[in-house]
Amino acid sequence: MPLIWIPATLCVGLLIAAIYLGGRILTAHSPTAAPVQASTAVQTRPAAQAAPAIPPQPKSEVPAPLPEAPKLVTDEQIPMITPQAGERYIQVSALSAEAAERYIRQLRQAKLEPHVAPGPRPELLRVLIGPFADQDALTQTKNDLERAGIKNFVRRY
Repeated sequence: MPLIWIPATLCVGLLIAAIYLGGRILTAHSPTAAPVQASTAVQTRPAAQAAPAIPPQPKSEVPAPLPEAPKLVTDEQIPMITPQAGERYIQVSALSAEAAERYIRQLRQAKLEPHVAPGPRPELLRVLIGPFADQDALTQTKNDLERAGIKNFVRRY
């Protein structure tokens, strides 16, 4: 008989707790819930005048302009591209403008033709190789870069 009283007591306690919490949740989310009144020992302040309602501003259909990409500082012609949807590139880095220029010079010495695209943040530029029309050319270039010790990954736009 004592073994029945312990689970029964626990069940009754959990039931009471669930009813209490459910009531608190319902009254907190109820639009007719009365605000909590301050005790009489606390001095009440006069109500402030209500601020005039500000009409909501219509949402603009034109998206905000994107932050401008960093400018490259050398006179060398480094092509800045905007990748199109569906194109596949090999990304070799995301660097600041100055570091990207130095890295591009190294890649050109290795007989590669890199491009620059806007990066994940306004201060960064992505250094890309491509686009690749077929999987074989992409795989061959990716393998050549890995053999040369250049970390990379395929990026599909």
